Amino acid sequence: MISGHGPIWRNRIARKRLLIATVSLPALLGCGHSLAQETVTTTLDPIKVQERVESAFGPVKGYVATKGSTGTKTDTPLIETPQSISVITR
Repeated sequence: MISGHGPIWRNRIARKRLLIATVSLPALLGCGHSLAQETVTTTLDPIKVQERVESAFGPVKGYVATKGSTGTKTDTPLIETPQSISVITR
């Protein structure tokens, strides 16, 4: 059999044509619909954003606190709080 002929070659061509048709069909169908849409402009009301500074003595917004007053009794960032205490005997 000559290379490039036969049922295997025909199956490859048929699969390639089917793939091209399957991929390009949704794009062609979507073009007409998107061109026919009207342009509608919507104006939204302004949004006012306010932020409060986090304190070790107040509520925390979110899940992670960045300040604590347990180890130092002050408004110290947690990154600056010692992680361990060592006791040195005489």
